[in-house]
Amino acid sequence: MPFTWLDFLSTFAIYLGASAVLFLVALVAILLRPDHPAARAVALAAANLGLVLSLSVDFLCGYRFTWLYPLAEALLPGTLLWFALSFPTTGASVGAGDRRQRSALAVGVPALLALGTLQALLFRANPELHLRITETRYLLLAAVLLGLLASFGHQLFASRSPEARMR
Repeated sequence: MPFTWLDFLSTFAIYLGASAVLFLVALVAILLRPDHPAARAVALAAANLGLVLSLSVDFLCGYRFTWLYPLAEALLPGTLLWFALSFPTTGASVGAGDRRQRSALAVGVPALLALGTLQALLFRANPELHLRITETRYLLLAAVLLGLLASFGHQLFASRSPEARMR
């Protein structure tokens, strides 16, 4: 039975639709506040997640960009961590400023890129190890998301300023 366009849309429309919405969120965040660190962080996180969702369609059926998908997926915890460190206020989750954020990015981004490169190389060479690294990365992503929620909760309940709690 051939895979028709209707089958393709019913299977992958949610991925591509969510990806388009995330790219739109990234664009709006940058257009509205290009100078604000939280806007840059949400734009990068949304664009990265949109890239992962759009590449997952190829990863599931086309296999044209199998080398790019692990790189985008490896950067996802880092972009979400940067978002957690800069939203709603810079350094709200750890009480640090821009210097700690830049040093974490300087160490984290090359490490995540190396992990993504390793994943891309292991995809065909050693699928079992590739799967174990992917599972570890998803656990890291879950930990980052829990940290993001803790950061929001801390900002909501611990801030003295009513304006900061509204943000």
